[in-house]
Formats: sequence, structure tokens, C-alpha cells
Amino acid sequence: MELLEQCRIWHDQDEFEKIIDALERIPEQERTPELDSELARAYNNLADGETPKGRAMLRRAIALLTPHEAYLREDHCWNFRMGYAYFYLNQEGRALPYFQQALTCRPGDEDTQEFIRECRFHLSLPRFRETFRERTRQAWAAFAAGEEELRRMMDEDRDHRRGEELIAKCSEYLELAFDQVSFEIGSSGGRYELILTPEGDRLKFFQLMYFKRHAPASVLEHWNILVGRQPTEHIGLRSGDWEITGEDVQVWPEKQEDGGVDLTLYCERLAPALKEQENRVWWMLTTLTDQVLGEIPCMRAIGGRFEVAERPKEGASVLLSELPAVLEEMGIDLSTDPETYLESYTGYRQTPSEDPEADWRMDVIAGSTSCLPLVNGYLRGEADGVNDLHDDGAAAGFFCYPLDSFSGEDRSQQIFQFRDGLEAVLEERAGAEAITLVGGATGIFYGYVDVIAWDLPAVLDAAKEFFECTSLPWAGFHVFRRDADMVTVMSGEEEPGESSGGAGTGGRECFGDAEPSPLAEAMMDYLDCGVTYFPPMKDDAPIMAAFHSEKQRGAQEGFVPVLVPVDEILWESLVMNSRCGDGSSSEDEELDMTPEEAADYRRRMLELPVKNGGLVLQGMVNACRENAESYDLDWEKDVMGEMEGGEANRRFSGYWDLLTGMTQPLLLARIPVEHPWEVFAYLPFGGWNECPGTVDLMAAAKYWFEQYGAVPAVIAHDVLEFDLPVPVPEERAMELAAEQYGFCPDIVDQGPEGATVGWLADSLRQSDKWYFWWD
Repeated sequence: MELLEQCRIWHDQDEFEKIIDALERIPEQERTPELDSELARAYNNLADGETPKGRAMLRRAIALLTPHEAYLREDHCWNFRMGYAYFYLNQEGRALPYFQQALTCRPGDEDTQEFIRECRFHLSLPRFRETFRERTRQAWAAFAAGEEELRRMMDEDRDHRRGEELIAKCSEYLELAFDQVSFEIGSSGGRYELILTPEGDRLKFFQLMYFKRHAPASVLEHWNILVGRQPTEHIGLRSGDWEITGEDVQVWPEKQEDGGVDLTLYCERLAPALKEQENRVWWMLTTLTDQVLGEIPCMRAIGGRFEVAERPKEGASVLLSELPAVLEEMGIDLSTDPETYLESYTGYRQTPSEDPEADWRMDVIAGSTSCLPLVNGYLRGEADGVNDLHDDGAAAGFFCYPLDSFSGEDRSQQIFQFRDGLEAVLEERAGAEAITLVGGATGIFYGYVDVIAWDLPAVLDAAKEFFECTSLPWAGFHVFRRDADMVTVMSGEEEPGESSGGAGTGGRECFGDAEPSPLAEAMMDYLDCGVTYFPPMKDDAPIMAAFHSEKQRGAQEGFVPVLVPVDEILWESLVMNSRCGDGSSSEDEELDMTPEEAADYRRRMLELPVKNGGLVLQGMVNACRENAESYDLDWEKDVMGEMEGGEANRRFSGYWDLLTGMTQPLLLARIPVEHPWEVFAYLPFGGWNECPGTVDLMAAAKYWFEQYGAVPAVIAHDVLEFDLPVPVPEERAMELAAEQYGFCPDIVDQGPEGATVGWLADSLRQSDKWYFWWD
């Protein structure tokens, strides 16, 4: 029996230690990628992410898998195991892309879909094992207990042979707070120094400054805690057999209009190695520049405007050792004061989107920030820095609230005073231990306050207390990730101090002061589950904030949130289908129904075996094909077409009233079902014209959930919309589009002029919302 096969047998028997013992005995260079992947799986399965030993196992799994990315990147198991290890390290931002790729490799995998939902939930509302505030306390406590030994080791290491041991010991303390941190230790002027280096990352700089400020007095008695490498004269740098000084590097500085400086560097000693060891050369030159100028002046004046040349540049140059004096003559601020740098703000303006359905912050007109990379990263859809904070138990995000209640000639002043008040309460109630304010912005529709939360629960509690004392209808919190959901901090469903009705899925709530209509009351009686009523609105932001919040709750508590317009035709369909099962009824039949009748219908639908959704959909496609041929249409050319011309659909539209430009009266129903496709037992809206009946709706929805993670989210009398964790892979879009055409021909036949199934496929590959409409 081959070893790999034996390992899989041991895996099925939960004998993970046997797998580890057998595979770790094989020299690393002799293990195949498949054996390393199997070994990583064993570490993942054996690890308890709540313990240091377990977290070390998860990191070992990542270390085993990472070298094989090029070979296994299209393999479901490799991606799933990478995602799994990061997930149980509480690094959901790093886990999510691997799970998404795993789902692409194995569409419909339920375990992968569940992990994707969990990642999105924890990224939108982080629930850290320990906040960075607590991790900071633990790290400094450990450092204080061990710093005497560090000092003794440094004093005894006169020939500098224990550097690696010192770094390892100090890392042991710092890694209680940081997943990754760069630092240097040494001594100067009779005191010991711990230098925390942000490596040019301004967001990391904020985190290191927070950490520095919480150093205990017992540590500061002997140690200088510094953030950023300090400027040093006559400095040299050695890496292996390479050694350079400021005398070996030529520099061409150019001052720019914004007050910064572009630097071009050339080093004759390193130039021959630039092509083959580019990263090492760049590290040598950037680090030496930090040490000559100081890291904070480099971050302030140079930023990323740094170039390494293969040959000398034309024009006059200066030596790197002379650069500080040259820059001072140019008027460049070379202050190394970290507090001054931390408090420097940048104002910005942007062209606002007037689409109220655009992503959050797209409506911004102007703002200011002390951490521009945070704002720019969000706008570009990048989240590396936010992931780094998340890994350490901190959250970078913004509070968002509507501005339509501010009016009058002094509207701008009201908006700024409101923002000032919110910031003051956050600083006072949460405190500097929990929060750092980093800016704010004003948009066409919303106001924003930007924060880094070192203790997110304390910050959210302070914000909730503030917003509940205002007249705003709602307020939310959103991390600086474009792919995250808004989390409701406060909604107008209840008065300050009152609790929302009902536990779990139960209870009825109303947004604001509006009273539900008799029809809404009848529909809530019929649904017999937890419901929130929303009156008509011009802006659906409160609806979406509540929907995403309930989606997260539902994943934990076992219900599916569905948005249901209050509509006479929908009500008629629900009653007729529940009473008759086939949609038939007499014209004089009254539109009322007892809870017992509705419950009996649900029970009967849920007891039926769910049909094979793939076969049901294929039958619908075949019927469409036969219909097209009866009209002498070429199926491939006239109906299928090419995959082009589609547009992304990322917002629900089924609850809007096109005549008023407002939302319809709406119920957010918490349907108490185990599986998403079972919501149609509670909302049997179909069975008329070409709209499928309940049995086929459940079959198709089950199939699409298993294949793509699609969940029914909006059910109106003639519209059905699904919510997805991610758009479908391009290679499956055409197949899915054909199924959707069979399921609902009107989305193509009555779509834009010239629309084909290919047009629909091009839309689906870009969309995390699906829309169906029947005439």
C-alpha cells in the first residue's frame, strides 16, 4: 500500500498523529507536494486554534502548503486547507480568497460555501478571540517579566554572537500582540532600546504607536521604546557577504510640487546583482536610507517615490551620507517626532457618485484623513493593511449615518457639529485605550467618521449610546473592506432604552414610527415568524443594513432573512397557493387564512422529497429550445449568442416602486427554516403563467444553493432575487445562464434589445445578485 493511500485511511480513522509521525520522518526535500498537502491536513485537523500549540500547528500547515502554490493553485484541497488554517488562526481576511478559489475548483461544495459565509460574517463584524487592547497588555506583561534576562543576555554578548537568540526571545514576547512585527534591539547611551519598525506602512505606524504608549513604567525604567529607525551618522549595512555605507551610494533627489521628494539611487557595488537579486538589493538600499535619514522622515517625505537605477543617472548627484544636509537645504522636514507625524492630516476631494445604491463612501464629496492609505486602499478594493490589523485583534472602519435630516442655511455647520459630537463621545466613552480617530468625510447622502478600534466592542457600545440619543433613523459601522457588509449600530425600530421584541427569530418590529397597514398585519400573521416592517423610503440603506445584520444572525441562529413587499397580488398568490396547492381558487373566495391552514401547507411542502433540481432545470431549458425551434430560431446563434455586453448586478431592485421612486412597504421576514430553499414553503408565490410552482422553485433553489451558494432574498408577486457569496466563475456562467433562461425566459426575451443567453451569462459572472421577473 502506498504511503499516501495509507495516510488517507488514517485520516478516515482520525489517526492524525500517525500521519504526522510518518510524513515528518521523510526528509523535506523528498516529500512530494501531495504528501506535504496531506501532512498539512493532518496538522489542521489536530490543531486547536484556541491554544498556542494548536496555532503553531496551523502555522506549520501554512508553511507546508505555501511552497507548492504554483503547482497546486488550481487544486480544491490545497486552497481549502490554506483557507482552513488561516480561518482557525482568526485571519478570515487571508482565508477568504483561498475558500473562494476552492469553490471555483469545486463548485457547489457545501463546506466551502459555509466557510465563505463565516468569513464574510466575521470580517463584517469582527469578533476577536482577544482584542489588540488585551493582546497589548499581555505582551507588555510578558516583556516586563523577561526584560531583565534580555538585558543580561545583551550585556554578556560582547562579541555579538547571540543576536538570533535575542531576537527569538524578544519575538516570543511581541508575538503575543502582533502576528507579524519588525523590530531591532540594541543599546545607546547606557540605555537599552527596542525599535519598532513600520517598514514604511503608515497603518502599521498607528498600531506601533498605540503599542508604544502602553509600555509599563517598569520597562521604561531601563528601555527606550522607539517607533521607526533613528537617523545615524557613519552607518553601514551588511547582508551576508555584501557591505555598503552611505559613501557607496549616489543619490539624485528631486523635490516635487506637493513638498515630497523623489529619490533615484545607484550603488556600483550592488548594480551587478540587481537583475538576479532585485529584492535583496532594494532591501539593502531602502534600509540604509532609513538609517541615514530616519524612518519617519523617509515615510513623510519620500513615501513610495523611490527608484533604484541600473546605471548612473545624468546630472549632479550627492552621496547618501550627504543627503540629510541636502534635503534640509531644500526645505524638507526631517523631524523624527512620531507624534507630529501621527497627527498630520491630508484633505481630499473626489467626484461623488449620485447613485444612492453605489457602495458606501462612493458619495463622498470631501474628507480629511491622517491615514490616507486606508482610504485609498478601500477605494481600490484592497485590504492588506486592514487584514494585518484584523489578524492582531483590531478593526479599521467607519461609522456611517444619513444626512437627509440636516437642513437649512447652516446645514454644513450642523453636519460638522454632529461629527464633532460623535468624535467627542467616542473618545470620552471608549477612550484612547480603545480607539484612535483617523478622519472623516461628508457625502451627498451620508456622513462618515473613520476610526481604528483597538477594542471594537467598547467602541461600538460608545457609538450606540451616542446614536440612540439622536433623531437619526439609523447608523451603521463598516470595516474598510469593499466586500464587507454594513453592521447596524442603531436603527429607529425602537426607542432609546427599549429592547427589540422577541428572542431568536420571533417578535414584530417597526422601523421608525410608521404603523403597518392591515394588509401588512395580515401578511405578518400569515408568516408567523419574526418580522421587521419598513415603511416606504427614498433610501434603502436602512433596509440593507438590517438585511445584512439579519443574514449574519441567521447563519448563527438558524433562520433565513427574506425581504417581502407588502402587495395585494402577492398576498392573493400566497393565500391561493397555501389553500389549494395549485393556485386555483374561486373569484369570491375571501383572502384570509388561519395560522393552522398556513402551517398545514408548510408541513406538507417540507415533507415532500425535493426533486432533482438539475433535471428540473434541464427540462425547462429543453422546453425553451423546442419553443425557439418552433419559431425557426437558431438556438446557438439567436438564443445562446456570445458572452458579452452584460453588466454587474450588485443591488436588489424587486422592492422598488418605479412610479414613486420609493421602496414599497416591506417586511424583513426571519423565516425559521434549516435550508434556504425551504423558504418557498412559507412564501409560495409562483404557479402562474411561466412562473414555476412551489415544488419546482424549491428544487431549483436547492440545486443553485448547492452549486453556487445562492440564497433567496427578495420575493415579490412577480420578482424573485437571490443573494450570492461571490459571482459565479466565468467558465460556468454560460451553463448557469441557460438554466436561468429556462427557469425564467422573460429575463432574456423581455430584456434589452438584442439580449441573448450570452448577455445574461456576461452579467452573471460579474454579479452577486440574481434577478428574475415574470410577465
